[in-house]
Amino acid sequence: MTRFSTNRLQTQLTIAISLIALTTTSFAAPQNRTRFEGALPPKGAVTSKPKAAPKPTPAAVPTDPEDESTINVTLETGDEELDHTLGATEDTIGKSRAALEGNLGPRNGRTRNSSKLISRALSYRGARYRFGASGTNGVFDCSSFVQHLMRGEGVSLPRTAREQFGTGKKISRSELLPGDVVFFAGTYRSGISHVGMYVGDGMFVHAASTKRGVVMDPLDLPYYNSKFAGARRFK
Repeated sequence: MTRFSTNRLQTQLTIAISLIALTTTSFAAPQNRTRFEGALPPKGAVTSKPKAAPKPTPAAVPTDPEDESTINVTLETGDEELDHTLGATEDTIGKSRAALEGNLGPRNGRTRNSSKLISRALSYRGARYRFGASGTNGVFDCSSFVQHLMRGEGVSLPRTAREQFGTGKKISRSELLPGDVVFFAGTYRSGISHVGMYVGDGMFVHAASTKRGVVMDPLDLPYYNSKFAGARRFK
């Protein structure tokens, strides 16, 4: 064999070995990619965090605008804000309360019986307030408080302020006497939404809020004055 033939054979053998090596690498590469897929992202790839599952939305609690027992914390929050917007200082309100206390008696009411009603109404001052409470264990909301007072006088009233407003004898503000029931509109919703009992000398007692409980306030405070909607007489 000539020297030229030997060199040519060596060259062909080298090329064949190279082709075999390349073929082996081509078949192995997909397997390697599959094996390591997900372990490391491809170079230069943009990665992102998996999105969190959305939180379940709580089911809405149905409410009936005609039923005071279904109204939520809106009333309480509004009344707590109201404590700072009554339009008079606590000292001024306290003096009005003290003046009424000094005038309590038969001359301040229609009859001796109405004076007893007022004394009983005022005896509840400091009682707890809870929206929707019916008066059990001495806990009231505004309408159950008035309902409870009138029940003691033998008068049966509906449960809500709006229903109570539709009963009794309509009277003007100038005709108010102790024992009459006063109504307010737009305190936490449109329409009749609050009620209390007039006790004389421009004052009324009512179950105001969780923060205040049952209290006595002047009827002519700017807030109550602006919300006054009318009065009813039941006896």
